[in-house]
Amino acid sequence: MTTTSKCVHCGAVVKEWERDCPKCGRPVANPDAPLVSDLRSKNWSKAGQHRKKNILPFIIGIIVIIIIILFYYYK
Repeated sequence: MTTTSKCVHCGAVVKEWERDCPKCGRPVANPDAPLVSDLRSKNWSKAGQHRKKNILPFIIGIIVIIIIILFYYYK
């Protein structure tokens, strides 16, 4: 299902992913908006992947807290 909207310049019906109005040819979308072909390409999907979070600082922090607690407990 495609979503449509109206061109802000001439009022013509414009499909969701079009950058330019088919009637007046003026831009109706952000010029940096991706094209459908960009969204389907492998490069775009790799760019949108989330980075894995590094768990090492969390583990080190827990170990330091445990050492401090043990130090005060046995002191």
